[in-house]
Amino acid sequence: MKKALLACVIATSLLAGCGPKELTTEQKQEVGNLRSELAQTEKEIAEATALQEQYSGGLIKNLTVARLEVLGTNKALLEQRINAIESGAKIEVSISSVKPNPEAATALKAEIDNLDNQIADAKKEASQYSGGLLQALKLSAIATQEQTRAMLQQRYLSATYGLAEVKVPNEQASEVTTEKQTDKVVPNPTSTPLLPAGEGRLV
Repeated sequence: MKKALLACVIATSLLAGCGPKELTTEQKQEVGNLRSELAQTEKEIAEATALQEQYSGGLIKNLTVARLEVLGTNKALLEQRINAIESGAKIEVSISSVKPNPEAATALKAEIDNLDNQIADAKKEASQYSGGLLQALKLSAIATQEQTRAMLQQRYLSATYGLAEVKVPNEQASEVTTEKQTDKVVPNPTSTPLLPAGEGRLV
């Protein structure tokens, strides 16, 4: 009986040692900051998803899809870093961390804040139009700025928390360029036909 009781005590002690460790004050602060960033990212994902559903195709939808991919990556990186800190596990190779850069983070934050002001002004200006080419151009510009913001946010998270920065594939940039080209208005050709070779007179 005593041996069984002793074995239970030892097993309980071993199991207790295997559980997650108590977070330090610094870790708790970092997790709180990460959760705040995560909540903001989830809000932006919801807004981008709602915007995407308003379009069946075209440049704005294409830019919004690209923005959603970046935001989705940001969300996954934040969630994995939070889980890693709370569980005490090491960061996996797939999300290998980089050294935080406070100076770069400060500069990026200022750039993001400035871009936020530009986006807010652009949205206010676009709201003055009920449709037409001018509104479409302004909305396309806003979508481009919002995609840029998502990528700046990823760089900011990397510089602030050491999250690995993910490079955007070249194929995605090519798709945006192709879509932008297809949206251009092609002018009508002149009514004067070209002379066949050999029929024109030399001056």
